[in-house]
Amino acid sequence: MMGTCSLCHRPVRAGGLCKTHYERRRSGDPQWGRVIRGRRRSTDDLLKYIESRCTTFNGCLLWQGAVNSDGYGTIAVQGRTLSVHRLAYELRHGPAEALCVLHSCDTPHCILDDHLHLGTQAKNASERQERQRDWQSKITHCPKGHPYDATNTRIDKTGRRVCKRCDYDRPRRGSRSST
Repeated sequence: MMGTCSLCHRPVRAGGLCKTHYERRRSGDPQWGRVIRGRRRSTDDLLKYIESRCTTFNGCLLWQGAVNSDGYGTIAVQGRTLSVHRLAYELRHGPAEALCVLHSCDTPHCILDDHLHLGTQAKNASERQERQRDWQSKITHCPKGHPYDATNTRIDKTGRRVCKRCDYDRPRRGSRSST
């Protein structure tokens, strides 16, 4: 008779674990530890390693390792490049699933737990617009030179800014010009 997994009671594959838990252990799931530079580290050791590569500045815990072109800290774990802020969040709180890990401090390489929270991609985009950190907020006039201000701007159903003056001047479908 085959044994059962020590975690979920499914049939054992190897090492007292079912196929799912065995593969998680082999692939470096946070529950089983991760491999950095050929050394298996526990979740606590990995978090300590990450925090040891940080400095404190203006109330943030800033990653001093590699950063990508957008300024987000990165780290290579088991041959994959991961975002340090997301990894730090997941090590402290568990998997973030399909959600984004957002910064309340607007500092991309900050990993301080108090500055990280979960949110959707839509919430991330709206926070970026509110704080005027997106590229669109730097554009103050429409292509025809009209200002994007409260009286001349509306938001369309896709979330884009539309110049009301240009929208008014645009010929409508089905309308005929007088000749």
